[in-house]
Amino acid sequence: MAIRASAIALVGLLLSPAAGRAELEEERPKFAFTFGKLWVTPIVGPAYTPELGFLAAGGVLLSYRFDDESPRSSMPVALSYSTTGAVTFTAKPSMYFLEDKLRVEFYYGNKSMTDNYFGVGYQLGNTTPIGPTTTQYHRELLALNGAALWRLRESLYLGGSWDFSDTDATNLAAQMAQDPTVVEQGAYFRNSGFGPILRYDSRDVPENAFTGIFFQAKYLWYRPGFGGTTNYEILDLDYRQYHTLDRPGVTLAWTVRTRTGGGVVPWTELSFLGSGSDLRGYREGRYRDNTMIYAILEFRWMDLKSFSPEGKPLFGLNGVVSWIGAGTMGSSYGHLNCLLPNFGVGYRIAVQGRSAIRLDMGAGRESTGFYFSFNEAF
Repeated sequence: MAIRASAIALVGLLLSPAAGRAELEEERPKFAFTFGKLWVTPIVGPAYTPELGFLAAGGVLLSYRFDDESPRSSMPVALSYSTTGAVTFTAKPSMYFLEDKLRVEFYYGNKSMTDNYFGVGYQLGNTTPIGPTTTQYHRELLALNGAALWRLRESLYLGGSWDFSDTDATNLAAQMAQDPTVVEQGAYFRNSGFGPILRYDSRDVPENAFTGIFFQAKYLWYRPGFGGTTNYEILDLDYRQYHTLDRPGVTLAWTVRTRTGGGVVPWTELSFLGSGSDLRGYREGRYRDNTMIYAILEFRWMDLKSFSPEGKPLFGLNGVVSWIGAGTMGSSYGHLNCLLPNFGVGYRIAVQGRSAIRLDMGAGRESTGFYFSFNEAF
């Protein structure tokens, strides 16, 4: 979950000290209800965004360990309701089975909200004024995607991924209704895609790595024969690296990601710059085009209380981060035509081992965003 806000007035933690006997192989969770191997951390926090008004947002982090060798599986769930009537619900489980030989991931999102479309390309995103007669429309979105990966050798996984989404845009602003891309493609899309996914993952802990490398290559074909109404392809390359500085919990992390499309990519599925997991601070969907690249360098610090008799670091409740980044986009790799700088700071509240509540303030060229979510941006 990532909620961008111009102010976050309060973050309420509906937390309880962990109950029951802690598992021998894991550090006792700091803020969670525990039911054997199942840990449950609920949160709630009102927020405000210019687009949606005041939000009542709540969520829960569920985690479970299926065996002693696999990482702890987790599922963040989030629900929000705004004074403008916008409702969003998301769930994102990441599950590890069979001593981490099998990984299964899902995402479910359902949104009913007022949204804004500025046009395709940096120039329109930068110059089109936001408003009810220029960019505003109502969006109904259902999104389902996932992947299943099997470990071929140490840190190397191969599998298949799928993606389904249903978008219905209604009540289009007058200027948006005359946009050439909207006129050509329409306002309703059902996208259904399948394809291979290759992943190298040597991170020590997937949810909050101190060391290791993550690289993923994913290619998806969207065809009417798969149950959709569109015909295009997407290539997504994602590289992340983590390096411990000085001591465990002091981490330098960096990521480079690119996404590009082939065929007639719907305007709703073009590559965006600006969200809670990339260039935090830019309005999500303002800048969209066929191809995008971004890079982020982030410094992370977690409070270290002490070391256990076995030498295991015991972390405190608090953490802070800071980052710098930039992105570019265009109709293809040969026609990248902008540079969008990004920087920000954040605060972390560790709730289950390294899993934390994330509060970030990011700034872009013309806007600032506040984000409230579980786990790190990457």
